[in-house]
Amino acid sequence: MKNLSKLIISIALALLVVVATTGCNRVTTLKTIRESDFDRETALAIHMEAYRPIYQFILDFYPKEGPRHERFQTRADILDYMSKTLPADVAKTVTRFFVGDEAESLTVHYDVFFPTPFHSGVVVKEAYIERVEWPNMGRVDRYLVVIDRYTGELSSLSDTQRETRYTQDTEGVWRLHSIFGMWVVSGAMYSPHGLRD
Repeated sequence: MKNLSKLIISIALALLVVVATTGCNRVTTLKTIRESDFDRETALAIHMEAYRPIYQFILDFYPKEGPRHERFQTRADILDYMSKTLPADVAKTVTRFFVGDEAESLTVHYDVFFPTPFHSGVVVKEAYIERVEWPNMGRVDRYLVVIDRYTGELSSLSDTQRETRYTQDTEGVWRLHSIFGMWVVSGAMYSPHGLRD
């Protein structure tokens, strides 16, 4: 009986090592290649179009004469609006920055600042095409990567950058895929006053 237990434990450990090694191989065989630079002006146009719903939200929800709520009555309204153009997970994250978590309420966070490409001080630092190969899966993904920097007066954001990734749809249009390093600062009034003229 003891020998049988030892054999079972030995087999289990051997399988664990094989699975762990296979997992490591999958990670290490991932290939990321920077294929080519991408025109910055074109990238900025794509970038601004992707962030337009957030920009429009600022204009509708945070007008200079003070906040108004005609268009958005609940958190669900805002999430539905963001989800029309943003990926679902991005829409949820962005909505959470602005309002509370209760679907039927509208607890607004007025003391946050989330710069968009429409804000002055936001500049495109880099734009390039990245190829990601998954050899073990036989899959290749291509992304337009846009890296922007905040160069405005808010010191807590100085020398920080954000990476936004886009993928092409079947018609060749670049669609927002993900955002890494979202700039959200508490204690700074989020309003249209920082928008470009």
